[in-house]
Amino acid sequence: MAYLSECCDSVPYGELDMSTEPFGGPSGFCSTCHDNCIFIPESMGTKCYHCQDLDDTDDFTWANIDGELHLLCWNCTDKIHKEEGTC
Repeated sequence: MAYLSECCDSVPYGELDMSTEPFGGPSGFCSTCHDNCIFIPESMGTKCYHCQDLDDTDDFTWANIDGELHLLCWNCTDKIHKEEGTC
């Protein structure tokens, strides 16, 4: 089974620790963020960081929120940029 990181939907670097699966998912090292995180099955799909909508059209975009990259749907990306006054 393939897993993606909760932080940025990246594949794990190295082996996952399956002993943490009952507590939210297997844990491991994110190949993009270079930090420990929880991983979810790839089949669960990608969710918007802000509204948690499922990306079923593969059109989410990366956005910088407080110095970290997160996947957002287009609707939330517009809302966040308007709140920041960058539009």
